[in-house]
Amino acid sequence: MRDYTDVDIILSHAGGTLPYLANRIECLLLNPALAGMVNITREDVKAGFAKFYFDTALISSTAQLESLLDYTSSDRVLFGTDFPYAGKEAIAAVLGQYHDFVGKNPRGGAIQPAVLRESAARLLERYGHR
Repeated sequence: MRDYTDVDIILSHAGGTLPYLANRIECLLLNPALAGMVNITREDVKAGFAKFYFDTALISSTAQLESLLDYTSSDRVLFGTDFPYAGKEAIAAVLGQYHDFVGKNPRGGAIQPAVLRESAARLLERYGHR
């Protein structure tokens, strides 16, 4: 992330375990013995993680979406479905959970379709696409 600052990386499935593990990785660097073994600071790690984008492919449970929103800002979240690899039934179930979260959860507005669309549009515009 430090060497290729002009590359944007989208992590599918809300980054998998990254939102759960990131804080642990950052905390490891609070240990002086461990921090002395690597050429990166806790601030570098946080800044690197903050550059990622995350898609919503096959993640829609309240726990997953809350965790993602705890970890990153909504402008770093993009819509994803995992089509064509996920079947129509799985995608329909996930979309149902997503719409339920958006409609009923106090934080749902942060990742409503218009917000995800705007985030994707801004990212595409950086590369000359409209």
